[in-house]
Amino acid sequence: DGADGVCTTPKMKAKFGALAMINSEWAVNDWLCVEYPKEIDEFVKLRFHVKKGEKNYVVPNVIGIPDVGCVVATGNTLAEAVALCKKRAEMIKGFQVSVNCAALDKGVEAVKNGEKFGIAF
Repeated sequence: DGADGVCTTPKMKAKFGALAMINSEWAVNDWLCVEYPKEIDEFVKLRFHVKKGEKNYVVPNVIGIPDVGCVVATGNTLAEAVALCKKRAEMIKGFQVSVNCAALDKGVEAVKNGEKFGIAF
């Protein structure tokens, strides 16, 4: 419908979402193999992604940034979405790969602070 100019109502899978960035300094200048179980494939979003056989690679880019992608999760509560995102983050492996889950905790803290001022999430 949307392609025909008709606005549609989104169908939400869950109330909350969480996202953690995947980083690797290695990927700035070199090909990076990122490994994770096939079961979380739809929740891992890689930039400059190339799939070769069963392997997932991030190719170097002209931008020169170490952010190679993210891992996402949804849940009916914020805590559920964050916990699932952290669980998936633990499954992601690669040379000099880190997943910034600390930002998730900062986000939860920001939500709590907002609720103190009457902001409903």
